[in-house]
Amino acid sequence: MKITLDYLKGIVDALYYAQTPLLGGEIEDEKNFQINAYKTLFGFDVVLTATENYKRAKFKNDLNQDIPYIQVIELNENTKVSKLVKDIVTEMEVIYKMDSPKVID
Repeated sequence: MKITLDYLKGIVDALYYAQTPLLGGEIEDEKNFQINAYKTLFGFDVVLTATENYKRAKFKNDLNQDIPYIQVIELNENTKVSKLVKDIVTEMEVIYKMDSPKVID
């Protein structure tokens, strides 16, 4: 079976909502975890993002700046779904195990 963007988005959504059974808990809200699928020129990308830390704002009333953690998994329409799921879950585990974001200077 060839992977399509709709099929890929279904996989990504299912994995996002299955965090507790897959990881043993949910990725903390403070990490702003997101996972998205995109069509690219040569296939598809699954992009996982989270907030790793915050850079302290220069002025007291400004918002601290996110320091993002970004992981891109590139694939094509012939990628094995089992390998893709394994790769995504592995990256989700990395984000799950990261320390909560802190404000750094």
